[in-house]
Formats: sequence, C-alpha cells, structure tokens
Amino acid sequence: MKIAFVSPPLGLAQRYGRLAPLGSSMPSIALLSLAAVAKKEGFEVLIIPADSMGLDRERITERISQFQPDCLAITSTTPAIYEAHRLAERVKRLNNKITTLIGGHHISALPRETMRHFPGFDIGIVNEGELTLSELLGRLDRKEPIEPVKGIVFRGDGEIVLNDTREFIVDLDTLPYPAWELLEGFPSSYYPPFFRFKRMPAAAIVTSRGCPQQCIFCSKAVFGNHIRFFGAEYVFGMMELLRNRYGVKEILIEDDTFLVKKERARDICALILKNRLDISWSCLARVDDAEEDILRLMKRSGCWQIGFGIESGSQEVLDLAKKNINLADARRAMEIARKTGISTKGFFILGFPNDTPATLEDTAGFIRESSLSDISVSFMTPMPGTELYSRAGELGRFDDNWEKMSLLNIVFIPKGLSREQLKKYSRLLVRRFYLRPKVIFAYILRVILNPFACVRAVRGLWGFLRECR
Repeated sequence: MKIAFVSPPLGLAQRYGRLAPLGSSMPSIALLSLAAVAKKEGFEVLIIPADSMGLDRERITERISQFQPDCLAITSTTPAIYEAHRLAERVKRLNNKITTLIGGHHISALPRETMRHFPGFDIGIVNEGELTLSELLGRLDRKEPIEPVKGIVFRGDGEIVLNDTREFIVDLDTLPYPAWELLEGFPSSYYPPFFRFKRMPAAAIVTSRGCPQQCIFCSKAVFGNHIRFFGAEYVFGMMELLRNRYGVKEILIEDDTFLVKKERARDICALILKNRLDISWSCLARVDDAEEDILRLMKRSGCWQIGFGIESGSQEVLDLAKKNINLADARRAMEIARKTGISTKGFFILGFPNDTPATLEDTAGFIRESSLSDISVSFMTPMPGTELYSRAGELGRFDDNWEKMSLLNIVFIPKGLSREQLKKYSRLLVRRFYLRPKVIFAYILRVILNPFACVRAVRGLWGFLRECR
C-alpha cells in the first residue's frame, strides 16, 4: 500500500496571529515517527507537513493526487481538527476509495464525539499510535477485518465502535528514528520559534513520552500519566544523525520535562561531550528539577536555554491548578540557571479558574522581578482530555468551540474576570517585560549574532508592537 501522512493546513497566521513571522514551522514529530514505522513495515510513504510548508488544501490535494495513496493519515490537534476534516472530505471527493485515518490529541481525547462530528474520517487511532498503525495498515493491506485492532475507533454497522485501549510501548528504543529523510527541504526549510535557537539549521526531537504530573490544564490523552524514556544512547544517536547527515546545528528537546530522570540527562550530556558533537540545544524542565551540577554539565554539552512552565505568580493559583511547584522553587531555578550561564524562558497562562485582578498583578510582579530572558504569555484554554475541560462550564464562561481553541483566542473567562481584563493583562505583561533596556539590548545582541534571526525580527517587530498597544 501507499500511505500519505499529512498535517492539516493550519498556517502561521492562524496559529500565531500578528506574530506569525516569529512563529515555528517545525514539522510534526508525531507525523515523522508514524511515517518511519510505516516505511519500516515496507509501505511506500509520502509526508506532507502542510502547516510547515504553508500549503493550502488545493495544493495538498494536488500532491496527494499525484501520489495516489491507498490511505491518508492525518495527525491533528484540537484547533486544527476542522481543517483536518475539510482535507479528508476533499480527498474523499478526489477518490472515495482512499481510507482516511485521523490521529493525535483531539481524537484521543474525544474519540466517539470526533467520529460522530466528522464523517470524512474512516478510522481514528487513539492514544500512542505506532503499534496500532502498524497492525492496522497490515490488516488493511491484506484486506483483513480491522475489528480486532486495539486502539482504534471506527464506523461499524450504523454505530461508532471504540475498541479496547492498546498498551503503551514498553521499550521506546525499538522504534525507528523519525523519518527526516522523507521531508522535502529538510532541515533548511523548517525553522523554530524566534526565541528558541542560537544557530541554524535546527530540528526538534522528543526523548521521553508522558508526564507524571496532574496539572488540570494538560491533556494526557496520547501518552498517559506515566513517563517513559528513550535511552541515552538512542537519544545521542538521533542527535548525531541530525548533525552529521543533515548538518543540523541546533536541537530543540520537546519533552514535557527533560530533567525528571537526571541520571539519563547526565548520560546524554556525557555522550555529547565524549564524542565532541558540535551542537547547541535547549529543553523544557520543571523548576523543582533544576540543580546546579546537572545544569553546569548541560551548559558544557551545548545547552543554552531552559524553558520553565511557571504559569502564574500566585501560589494560590498554582495550588488550584495542581502544578505541584512553589514560587520559591521557580526563583531558585532561575538563579541556578543564571549562575551556570543558561538562558531561561518562562511560560505563563492568564485566566485560571481562580485568577483575579490581584493574582494577575502577582504574575506581572513576579515576571518583572525575575531574571528570565524570555517569556510566553497565553490564555487558559480548557483542551479536551484535561480536568479543566470537564469543569470549565461551572468555573466560568466557556466557548466549547474546537476551532477557536488556539492559545490566541480567549475561550474561557473565569468568574470575576472579563475578556477585556484578560487582554489588558496580556498586553501589560508583555510590555513590562520586553520594553526594558536590558531585554531590548539582549535581543539586539542576539539579532546581531544571528543574521537569520535578523530577518525574522524585522518582519515580526510591527506585529509585536501592535500586540503591546
């Protein structure tokens, strides 16, 4: 069989608004991993990362028509699910014999609802997809019944059938590396967010799956609430391949929490140093996992930035969100990073269920007094699969419109706050942080040292200034 793997055509403007020139066009890691499995099984595979390449439905359809696949496999988040379905319907009109598969966070969180709402999807892959996809494609290729396949949702005799959940992969190192070789123009045609790289070209990887925390705003629909790890040798092998075969100089580690298993992190750093791999890299981590010895080792091995999900400057808000950190940990982590020479980025969310003007002022004050190098401010979005999604209607005003659930839109307004207040504090936080001499100087220096960043900075400056008004 021939399989076309596609990400929905949700462009930079739709994802980042006025800040589109500063946004990311990195390809979906999930798409690359699933395509690698299909290729390993002997299927002919095409990857079309439409969102990264800026393709519209018409141009995607042309490529699919030329390839003539037997299956169209789409991975989609919640805000992209409508675009995914429009594409599936268009392909069905092109050739109704093509089997359309849908995977990703949205179908995993709401399998029955998604299939009922979108008739253009034939089969949904629920939760972690590699083993399910392998078995499913084999059965489709041999024209065998799909009913025994765990981890799928499909259309039975007049009803939606949701099969038993498939067990998670125990040994992640048995998976093939992501299929970067199938990406058109990789790596030079893809770029990370403006604040996430020192050198180009860049690539993103994941080195673990799942998260053990209980935050009310995070979905565990795909990989679950138990964390599993790729081995240090496997991770280094990906890095080495990216550097030596593709010339990648910057690696973004996109794990939810890279430092939760510190011994493995040490082993990865040691392999980079031992083999003198010339890369710079960044990661995400919890503030309570930051320790000086491991951060110093990370710095030596090329790590230049850590992103911390701090979320709020109010301890009361963090406690209700089940974040399981305290602000003292956050301040300590930033100080350790500063001492070791690693840049820090803080992620913050406005509009928690118990946010008030006072807690938003607490967040503004925390950011202003911090030593963070960058921040990201978004609005609380109760995504399907989260605890907050099931309770959002009782905790505030919630517009349960999947297509609007990007971090740019305000779909949840907690009781006691207004849409105007949330917008006001979003602009206020960004203004107070970025329009400071030391931050402006740091950005000017980064732009001078990176010509690629210079072009994007100029293009994004006008949008940034309009966001700050």
